[in-house]
Amino acid sequence: MFPRKGVPDPLKTGPVSRAEMLAAGVSPSQLRGPSWKRIARGIYAWTGLADDRLIDLVGLAHRLPQGCAFSGLTAARVFGLDLDLDQPVEVSAPLGLPLRSTADWKIRHVLLATGDTIRHRGLPVTSPTRTFFDLARVLPRGDAVAALDWALHHREVLLPRLQSYLEERPRWPGVSRARRVLAAADGRSESPMESRLRVILIDGGLPPPETQVWVGDRRIDMAYRDVKLGIEYDGDTHRERLVEDNRRQNWLVAVGYVLLRFYGCGRLPPPRCDRVGGRHAAPCSTPPAALKPGAPERRHYFASEQVRRAQRLLLGQRAEREGGHEVVASQPG
Repeated sequence: MFPRKGVPDPLKTGPVSRAEMLAAGVSPSQLRGPSWKRIARGIYAWTGLADDRLIDLVGLAHRLPQGCAFSGLTAARVFGLDLDLDQPVEVSAPLGLPLRSTADWKIRHVLLATGDTIRHRGLPVTSPTRTFFDLARVLPRGDAVAALDWALHHREVLLPRLQSYLEERPRWPGVSRARRVLAAADGRSESPMESRLRVILIDGGLPPPETQVWVGDRRIDMAYRDVKLGIEYDGDTHRERLVEDNRRQNWLVAVGYVLLRFYGCGRLPPPRCDRVGGRHAAPCSTPPAALKPGAPERRHYFASEQVRRAQRLLLGQRAEREGGHEVVASQPG
Protein backbone atom coordinates (compact mmCIF):
# COMPACT_ATOMS: atom_id res chain seq x y z
CA MET A 1 0.00 0.00 0.00
CA PHE A 2 1.31 3.43 -0.90
CA PRO A 3 1.54 5.94 1.96
CA ARG A 4 -1.11 8.70 1.87
CA LYS A 5 0.29 11.90 0.47
CA GLY A 6 0.09 14.79 2.91
CA VAL A 7 -1.43 18.21 2.27
CA PRO A 8 1.21 20.74 1.15
CA ASP A 9 1.71 23.48 3.76
CA PRO A 10 0.96 26.40 1.39
CA LEU A 11 -2.54 24.97 0.87
CA LYS A 12 -3.37 24.90 4.60
CA THR A 13 -3.75 28.64 5.03
CA GLY A 14 -7.17 29.19 3.46
CA PRO A 15 -9.32 28.62 0.38
CA VAL A 16 -7.40 27.92 -2.81
CA SER A 17 -8.35 27.46 -6.44
CA ARG A 18 -8.35 24.12 -8.22
CA ALA A 19 -5.53 25.33 -10.48
CA GLU A 20 -3.34 26.19 -7.46
CA MET A 21 -3.99 22.78 -5.93
CA LEU A 22 -3.14 20.89 -9.10
CA ALA A 23 0.03 22.95 -9.48
CA ALA A 24 1.00 22.03 -5.90
CA GLY A 25 0.73 18.31 -6.68
CA VAL A 26 -2.81 17.52 -5.46
CA SER A 27 -4.44 15.03 -7.81
CA PRO A 28 -8.11 15.20 -8.94
CA SER A 29 -8.85 12.02 -6.97
CA GLN A 30 -7.46 13.61 -3.79
CA LEU A 31 -9.78 16.57 -4.30
CA ARG A 32 -12.70 14.17 -3.91
CA GLY A 33 -11.26 12.74 -0.71
CA PRO A 34 -11.91 13.66 2.96
CA SER A 35 -9.06 16.16 3.16
CA TRP A 36 -10.79 18.78 1.01
CA LYS A 37 -14.09 20.63 1.08
CA ARG A 38 -15.56 22.33 -1.97
CA ILE A 39 -16.85 25.76 -0.96
CA ALA A 40 -17.60 27.19 -4.41
CA ARG A 41 -17.09 26.33 -8.06
CA GLY A 42 -13.36 25.77 -8.51
CA ILE A 43 -12.56 26.77 -4.88
CA TYR A 44 -11.59 24.33 -2.14
CA ALA A 45 -10.45 24.46 1.48
CA TRP A 46 -8.50 21.99 3.62
CA THR A 47 -10.81 20.35 6.16
CA GLY A 48 -8.17 20.76 8.86
CA LEU A 49 -8.62 24.54 8.91
CA ALA A 50 -10.04 26.06 12.09
CA ASP A 51 -13.80 26.58 11.88
CA ASP A 52 -14.48 29.94 10.24
CA ARG A 53 -18.05 31.01 9.46
CA LEU A 54 -16.75 33.29 6.70
CA ILE A 55 -14.57 30.77 4.90
CA ASP A 56 -17.13 30.35 2.11
CA LEU A 57 -16.99 34.09 1.47
CA VAL A 58 -13.20 34.08 1.52
CA GLY A 59 -13.30 31.46 -1.22
CA LEU A 60 -15.90 33.30 -3.29
CA ALA A 61 -13.95 36.55 -2.99
CA HIS A 62 -11.28 34.96 -5.22
CA ARG A 63 -13.80 35.02 -8.07
CA LEU A 64 -15.32 38.48 -7.52
CA PRO A 65 -14.56 40.95 -10.31
CA GLN A 66 -13.15 44.36 -9.44
CA GLY A 67 -15.82 46.73 -8.16
CA CYS A 68 -18.14 44.03 -6.80
CA ALA A 69 -18.87 43.56 -3.10
CA PHE A 70 -20.81 41.29 -0.78
CA SER A 71 -24.01 43.07 0.22
CA GLY A 72 -27.33 42.73 2.05
CA LEU A 73 -27.52 39.96 4.65
CA THR A 74 -24.15 38.60 3.47
CA ALA A 75 -22.42 41.91 4.27
CA ALA A 76 -24.28 42.03 7.59
CA ARG A 77 -22.87 38.57 8.39
CA VAL A 78 -19.35 39.87 7.75
CA PHE A 79 -20.02 42.72 10.20
CA GLY A 80 -21.20 40.19 12.81
CA LEU A 81 -25.00 40.04 12.46
CA ASP A 82 -26.70 36.75 11.66
CA LEU A 83 -30.51 36.96 11.52
CA ASP A 84 -30.80 33.22 10.96
CA LEU A 85 -32.49 33.73 7.59
CA ASP A 86 -31.85 31.19 4.86
CA GLN A 87 -30.62 33.43 2.06
CA PRO A 88 -28.09 32.92 -0.76
CA VAL A 89 -24.84 34.85 -0.83
CA GLU A 90 -25.65 38.34 -2.08
CA VAL A 91 -23.29 40.33 -4.30
CA SER A 92 -23.76 43.89 -5.55
CA ALA A 93 -22.20 44.57 -8.96
CA PRO A 94 -21.83 47.88 -10.80
CA LEU A 95 -24.40 48.63 -13.48
CA GLY A 96 -23.41 47.18 -16.84
CA LEU A 97 -21.00 44.56 -15.50
CA PRO A 98 -21.66 41.22 -17.29
CA LEU A 99 -21.98 39.08 -14.16
CA ARG A 100 -24.88 36.67 -13.64
CA SER A 101 -26.37 34.85 -10.66
CA THR A 102 -25.28 31.23 -10.17
CA ALA A 103 -25.74 28.52 -7.57
CA ASP A 104 -22.94 30.19 -5.57
CA TRP A 105 -24.34 33.72 -5.36
CA LYS A 106 -27.17 36.08 -6.24
CA ILE A 107 -26.09 39.14 -8.22
CA ARG A 108 -27.78 42.54 -7.90
CA HIS A 109 -26.75 45.19 -10.44
CA VAL A 110 -26.99 48.48 -8.55
CA LEU A 111 -25.58 51.98 -8.44
CA LEU A 112 -22.53 51.95 -6.14
CA ALA A 113 -21.32 55.44 -5.23
CA THR A 114 -17.89 56.34 -3.91
CA GLY A 115 -17.72 55.13 -0.33
CA ASP A 116 -20.45 52.51 -0.77
CA THR A 117 -17.89 49.66 -0.73
CA ILE A 118 -15.11 48.93 1.74
CA ARG A 119 -12.90 46.04 2.82
CA HIS A 120 -13.78 44.48 6.17
CA ARG A 121 -12.01 41.43 7.59
CA GLY A 122 -10.22 41.16 4.25
CA LEU A 123 -13.48 40.93 2.25
CA PRO A 124 -15.07 43.43 -0.16
CA VAL A 125 -18.43 44.46 1.32
CA THR A 126 -20.88 47.32 1.07
CA SER A 127 -20.30 49.93 3.78
CA PRO A 128 -22.34 49.63 7.00
CA THR A 129 -24.49 52.62 6.02
CA ARG A 130 -25.25 51.19 2.55
CA THR A 131 -25.75 47.67 3.95
CA PHE A 132 -28.36 48.61 6.56
CA PHE A 133 -30.01 51.11 4.20
CA ASP A 134 -30.52 48.24 1.75
CA LEU A 135 -31.81 45.88 4.44
CA ALA A 136 -34.30 48.49 5.67
CA ARG A 137 -35.67 48.71 2.11
CA VAL A 138 -36.06 45.02 1.31
CA LEU A 139 -36.46 42.92 4.46
CA PRO A 140 -39.81 42.25 6.16
CA ARG A 141 -40.52 44.87 8.82
CA GLY A 142 -39.64 42.74 11.86
CA ASP A 143 -36.35 41.55 10.39
CA ALA A 144 -35.46 45.02 9.10
CA VAL A 145 -36.03 46.62 12.53
CA ALA A 146 -34.02 43.82 14.17
CA ALA A 147 -31.11 44.42 11.78
CA LEU A 148 -31.12 48.18 12.31
CA ASP A 149 -31.45 47.83 16.10
CA TRP A 150 -28.38 45.59 16.08
CA ALA A 151 -26.40 48.02 13.93
CA LEU A 152 -27.26 50.97 16.19
CA HIS A 153 -26.55 48.97 19.35
CA HIS A 154 -23.12 47.90 18.11
CA ARG A 155 -22.39 51.34 16.65
CA GLU A 156 -21.94 50.00 13.15
CA VAL A 157 -24.08 52.92 11.91
CA LEU A 158 -25.22 56.26 13.29
CA LEU A 159 -28.90 57.11 12.91
CA PRO A 160 -28.33 60.72 11.68
CA ARG A 161 -25.91 59.49 9.02
CA LEU A 162 -28.36 56.80 7.90
CA GLN A 163 -31.23 59.31 7.78
CA SER A 164 -29.10 61.67 5.71
CA TYR A 165 -28.13 58.85 3.34
CA LEU A 166 -31.80 57.97 2.92
CA GLU A 167 -32.91 61.55 2.25
CA GLU A 168 -30.27 61.86 -0.47
CA ARG A 169 -32.03 59.00 -2.33
CA PRO A 170 -35.75 59.88 -2.09
CA ARG A 171 -36.79 58.06 -5.27
CA TRP A 172 -35.03 54.75 -4.68
CA PRO A 173 -37.28 51.67 -4.42
CA GLY A 174 -38.29 50.86 -0.84
CA VAL A 175 -37.36 54.26 0.64
CA SER A 176 -40.82 54.75 2.16
CA ARG A 177 -40.51 51.38 3.88
CA ALA A 178 -37.02 52.27 5.07
CA ARG A 179 -38.32 55.51 6.64
CA ARG A 180 -40.85 53.51 8.69
CA VAL A 181 -38.12 51.10 9.77
CA LEU A 182 -35.87 53.97 10.90
CA ALA A 183 -38.76 55.46 12.86
CA ALA A 184 -39.28 52.15 14.70
CA ALA A 185 -35.58 51.45 15.38
CA ASP A 186 -34.20 51.46 18.92
CA GLY A 187 -30.50 50.86 19.50
CA ARG A 188 -31.09 49.90 23.13
CA SER A 189 -32.52 46.55 22.09
CA GLU A 190 -30.03 43.80 22.91
CA SER A 191 -31.07 40.97 20.60
CA PRO A 192 -32.85 40.50 17.27
CA MET A 193 -35.62 38.53 18.97
CA GLU A 194 -36.31 41.41 21.39
CA SER A 195 -36.62 43.69 18.39
CA ARG A 196 -38.97 41.32 16.57
CA LEU A 197 -41.09 41.00 19.69
CA ARG A 198 -41.33 44.79 20.02
CA VAL A 199 -42.51 45.04 16.41
CA ILE A 200 -45.15 42.35 17.05
CA LEU A 201 -46.46 44.33 20.03
CA ILE A 202 -46.59 47.61 18.09
CA ASP A 203 -48.15 46.05 15.00
CA GLY A 204 -50.66 44.35 17.30
CA GLY A 205 -52.02 47.73 18.37
CA LEU A 206 -49.95 48.48 21.48
CA PRO A 207 -48.00 51.73 21.91
CA PRO A 208 -44.19 51.44 21.63
CA PRO A 209 -42.79 50.15 24.94
CA GLU A 210 -39.74 51.58 26.66
CA THR A 211 -36.70 49.35 26.24
CA GLN A 212 -34.12 48.22 28.80
CA VAL A 213 -36.06 49.67 31.72
CA TRP A 214 -34.46 49.75 35.18
CA VAL A 215 -36.71 49.03 38.14
CA GLY A 216 -34.52 49.49 41.18
CA ASP A 217 -31.41 47.49 40.37
CA ARG A 218 -33.30 45.09 38.08
CA ARG A 219 -33.69 45.54 34.35
CA ILE A 220 -36.58 44.55 32.07
CA ASP A 221 -36.33 44.12 28.31
CA MET A 222 -39.43 46.27 27.71
CA ALA A 223 -41.98 47.93 29.96
CA TYR A 224 -44.95 50.25 30.24
CA ARG A 225 -44.03 52.09 33.42
CA ASP A 226 -47.37 53.80 33.99
CA VAL A 227 -49.16 50.48 34.48
CA LYS A 228 -46.16 48.51 35.75
CA LEU A 229 -46.28 46.02 32.89
CA GLY A 230 -42.98 44.35 31.96
CA ILE A 231 -42.36 42.26 28.83
CA GLU A 232 -39.37 39.99 28.22
CA TYR A 233 -38.09 37.61 25.59
CA ASP A 234 -36.30 34.58 27.04
CA GLY A 235 -33.67 33.28 24.64
CA ASP A 236 -31.37 30.28 24.92
CA THR A 237 -29.36 31.82 27.78
CA HIS A 238 -32.51 31.89 29.96
CA ARG A 239 -31.93 28.21 30.80
CA GLU A 240 -28.46 29.04 32.13
CA ARG A 241 -29.69 31.81 34.43
CA LEU A 242 -33.09 30.38 35.36
CA VAL A 243 -32.64 30.75 39.13
CA GLU A 244 -31.54 34.38 38.92
CA ASP A 245 -34.33 35.21 36.46
CA ASN A 246 -36.92 33.66 38.79
CA ARG A 247 -35.61 35.70 41.73
CA ARG A 248 -35.77 38.86 39.65
CA GLN A 249 -39.31 38.07 38.54
CA ASN A 250 -40.44 37.43 42.13
CA TRP A 251 -38.98 40.79 43.19
CA LEU A 252 -40.73 42.62 40.33
CA VAL A 253 -44.06 40.99 41.20
CA ALA A 254 -43.55 41.97 44.85
CA VAL A 255 -43.21 45.66 43.88
CA GLY A 256 -46.38 45.53 41.79
CA TYR A 257 -45.20 44.62 38.28
CA VAL A 258 -46.88 42.18 35.93
CA LEU A 259 -44.24 40.37 33.87
CA LEU A 260 -45.13 38.71 30.57
CA ARG A 261 -42.47 36.38 29.22
CA PHE A 262 -42.14 35.36 25.58
CA TYR A 263 -39.99 32.40 24.70
CA GLY A 264 -39.28 29.98 21.92
CA CYS A 265 -36.70 29.15 19.32
CA GLY A 266 -36.49 30.62 15.88
CA ARG A 267 -38.44 33.63 14.69
CA LEU A 268 -41.64 34.88 16.29
CA PRO A 269 -44.45 34.94 13.73
CA PRO A 270 -46.88 37.87 13.60
CA PRO A 271 -50.16 37.63 15.54
CA ARG A 272 -53.20 36.40 13.64
CA CYS A 273 -55.29 39.50 14.00
CA ASP A 274 -55.55 42.85 12.28
CA ARG A 275 -55.69 44.88 15.47
CA VAL A 276 -55.25 42.92 18.68
CA GLY A 277 -58.06 43.50 21.14
CA GLY A 278 -59.94 45.66 18.62
CA ARG A 279 -63.37 45.29 17.10
CA HIS A 280 -62.09 43.34 14.12
CA ALA A 281 -59.73 41.03 16.01
CA ALA A 282 -59.64 37.54 14.50
CA PRO A 283 -58.99 34.66 16.92
CA CYS A 284 -56.55 31.90 16.10
CA SER A 285 -58.28 29.34 13.86
CA THR A 286 -56.67 26.38 15.64
CA PRO A 287 -57.32 25.77 19.36
CA PRO A 288 -54.17 25.36 21.48
CA ALA A 289 -55.07 21.86 22.63
CA ALA A 290 -54.85 20.63 19.04
CA LEU A 291 -51.33 21.93 18.50
CA LYS A 292 -48.15 20.02 19.16
CA PRO A 293 -45.63 21.62 21.56
CA GLY A 294 -42.93 23.49 19.69
CA ALA A 295 -44.80 23.58 16.39
CA PRO A 296 -44.78 26.90 14.52
CA GLU A 297 -48.59 27.08 14.83
CA ARG A 298 -48.33 26.86 18.62
CA ARG A 299 -45.79 29.68 18.75
CA HIS A 300 -48.11 31.62 16.44
CA TYR A 301 -51.06 31.14 18.81
CA PHE A 302 -48.87 31.91 21.81
CA ALA A 303 -47.66 35.20 20.30
CA SER A 304 -51.24 36.23 19.51
CA GLU A 305 -52.52 35.36 22.97
CA GLN A 306 -49.66 37.15 24.75
CA VAL A 307 -50.20 40.32 22.71
CA ARG A 308 -53.91 40.22 23.53
CA ARG A 309 -53.09 39.71 27.21
CA ALA A 310 -50.64 42.61 27.17
CA GLN A 311 -53.23 44.89 25.60
CA ARG A 312 -55.94 43.87 28.08
CA LEU A 313 -53.61 44.56 31.00
CA LEU A 314 -52.34 47.82 29.57
CA LEU A 315 -55.71 49.29 28.60
CA GLY A 316 -57.50 47.90 31.63
CA GLN A 317 -55.06 49.31 34.17
CA ARG A 318 -54.91 52.69 32.41
CA ALA A 319 -58.71 52.90 32.48
CA GLU A 320 -58.75 52.09 36.20
CA ARG A 321 -56.14 54.77 36.95
CA GLU A 322 -57.91 57.38 34.88
CA GLY A 323 -61.03 56.65 36.92
CA GLY A 324 -59.14 57.45 40.09
CA HIS A 325 -58.51 53.88 41.25
CA GLU A 326 -54.89 52.77 41.53
CA VAL A 327 -54.83 49.03 40.83
CA VAL A 328 -51.82 46.73 41.10
CA ALA A 329 -52.33 43.67 38.92
CA SER A 330 -51.24 40.27 40.13
CA GLN A 331 -48.90 38.01 38.22
CA PRO A 332 -50.85 36.31 35.39
CA GLY A 333 -50.90 32.56 35.25
